[in-house]
Amino acid sequence: MIADQEGTEVNEAYIRYNGDATKVAYGRQRINILNQRFIGGVGWRQNEQTYDGLTIKTKLNDKFDFNYAYVFNVNRIFGENVPAGDHQHSTSLLDANYKLSSGVLSAYYFAIDNKTLATFSNDTFGVRYKGKYDALSLTLEFATQSAGDDNPNDYDADYSLLHASYQLGDFSVGGGIETLGGDTAGGQGFTTSLATLHGFQGWADVFLGTPVAGIEDSTLEGTYKFSGYKFKVVYHDFATDEGGVDLGTEIDWALSKKVNKNLSALLKYADFNSDNAAYASRRIVWLMLSYNLK
Repeated sequence: MIADQEGTEVNEAYIRYNGDATKVAYGRQRINILNQRFIGGVGWRQNEQTYDGLTIKTKLNDKFDFNYAYVFNVNRIFGENVPAGDHQHSTSLLDANYKLSSGVLSAYYFAIDNKTLATFSNDTFGVRYKGKYDALSLTLEFATQSAGDDNPNDYDADYSLLHASYQLGDFSVGGGIETLGGDTAGGQGFTTSLATLHGFQGWADVFLGTPVAGIEDSTLEGTYKFSGYKFKVVYHDFATDEGGVDLGTEIDWALSKKVNKNLSALLKYADFNSDNAAYASRRIVWLMLSYNLK
């Protein structure tokens, strides 16, 4: 399925107050929280995912900031010409971030109440740490999720991430394990319905929805910069969280270059292979040219 639809849509239209320490905005706007693993704008698609609601961003001091959003409608990537294009919400999103000497410690609570599709309703609590120690970068994250009030499934599932990378001049190497827990008895796995999903669990977009048994994604990656180019390759090994059933493997690579201050080019490839009957193997190639008008 090609999810990019024909159409024209307003992505942003809001009023905003900019104070010294607090910013308040009301209307249609982008909401990107942390690395967009749970809340994001899906900027990879032709039509962004945007949010109708109220946002409040407060910076208490140089180290601590707090953000709140109330969302009453999500404008999804499919556009307004199809029923799936808009989801009615009564959702609250909170996150707080504290700068440490080595990185940033974050905490968040997402109370997602999706009035259109109740199985997307849930409550998620989590903490995240992202730090750097000379050439070593480290990310640790844990979250727990349970069904929202209107969700017909009664489930509980956890999320965890351990990722590390090391910079060696123009080379970097890394890897990690990301787990979205499953709850077969409860009928649902850890759900990330508002995420920018393309950036996670492989670019082939096989696992846009979490299997009921959950999913564990083990990765190895490398990056090399040369002569104005950047080459990145990522290997994924997928298995269910419950039972460890093999779901397949994927190799992704991307070659990008900034031609000049305005023009950039990207060649991108994803190759997913699986012997599991539920997930068909696939190969996808992208070629993209981007021109910055500024």
